[in-house]
Amino acid sequence: MSSEFGSDHNLRVSLRECRMVLERLMHVAKLDPGQVGSTRDSALYSAMLGLGGFASLRKNIQLLRASEQWQVTLDHDVQPMRLDCAGQHAWVIAPLLSDLLVDDVRCGGPGEISISGMVAPGEVRVVEPFLQKQGFTAEISWDRVREVARVSVRPMPIGFSRDPLDPVRREGLMVPTTTWWDLFRLSSEALAPDSFESRRHAGAIIVEADGRVIGRQDEDDTDLSLLAKQLRGSAQDASLDH
Repeated sequence: MSSEFGSDHNLRVSLRECRMVLERLMHVAKLDPGQVGSTRDSALYSAMLGLGGFASLRKNIQLLRASEQWQVTLDHDVQPMRLDCAGQHAWVIAPLLSDLLVDDVRCGGPGEISISGMVAPGEVRVVEPFLQKQGFTAEISWDRVREVARVSVRPMPIGFSRDPLDPVRREGLMVPTTTWWDLFRLSSEALAPDSFESRRHAGAIIVEADGRVIGRQDEDDTDLSLLAKQLRGSAQDASLDH
């Protein structure tokens, strides 16, 4: 395989394909619908930053599935602010952290927060691209004894890009071939199963049980092979009955 697409052991995966598979995997993790998009971005940032990324996705999907009910609490009356994540995964918490810190700075605060009770704290750096999109950079520290992370922010220098995904958009991400196809197959669990009924309603047309097509007659995106096989079988059964 050429360097443009990767090698025999790695694939160069486009941003679009990464997003598609990661979003499906967030559904496999049984996240609340409102958390799917932002948590998908956290997983993408994890891969982009060289954290757990694709290699640890199966593990992190299990952690996301096992997360406690949403009971995050914030103490805004102390400095720095204190956030108790109550067993939530860092990927889920990251966009909230970004918004809290940016809001604090814009309201005249120091833009600093301490975080406890977070699952997968090694993934907390995914907050950095969320902050970059809002024009801020982050400094992150981890107290191993108290198991508390501290994040502080400051405005980015003028002229710095606010688009964290620009390199991925241009170059894609390198993913081990076996890892990618393993995750691709796992992501299929989020899709409706292929069936006679699902193909009848695929694309811009509906195929009635008697073979009548409703909708565009120039449709060329729908695979009708399963329907044709079923209809031929029905016709043969009918002829045998007579």
